[in-house]
Amino acid sequence: VYIPLGGGRGRPLLVRRNLLLVFVLTGVWHGANWTFLLWGGYHGAWLLFERSLGLRNMDSEKRPALRRATTLFIVMMGWVLFRAPDLSSALDYYQALFSFDGVGLDAIQPLLITRVWLTLVVAAVGVALLPRSFVVGPELLRTDSRLAAAGRTAVMVLAFPSALLLVASGSFSPFLYFQF
Repeated sequence: VYIPLGGGRGRPLLVRRNLLLVFVLTGVWHGANWTFLLWGGYHGAWLLFERSLGLRNMDSEKRPALRRATTLFIVMMGWVLFRAPDLSSALDYYQALFSFDGVGLDAIQPLLITRVWLTLVVAAVGVALLPRSFVVGPELLRTDSRLAAAGRTAVMVLAFPSALLLVASGSFSPFLYFQF
């Protein structure tokens, strides 16, 4: 869809229109619900915001932890729209997330995090904020990066069985796209 619309060629306003339209259509493709349409538009709007500020051309080594934490936060807020059954539920989730007085918790009580889930979420956020040189790059091939390679291996060895156990212990959840 992006290329037939003109892709990234042409006036900047048309390129922005193309990007936003593709993201909105991606949301609709995921489901026939307002939440999916908004989810697509949400991600498209953030992409346009990033491009308008010139952040994609920014040196990736400047404040990497802040950049990753911001990206993680933005994406996680978008998942609320993706998984909520309707807009009212999405608003309840957002209200519960951003009010510290317990408002809206009744609607999501069954989904509250257990200690196991909390531990996994904290570990996942910690892994997501690891320095780039620890996660990717030519450091793996160098002989003086054995410590980084060992650390990555340890994370993978611990994370994979934990993920398998978590999935195996959960209830059956049919493939999302079979539900249409």
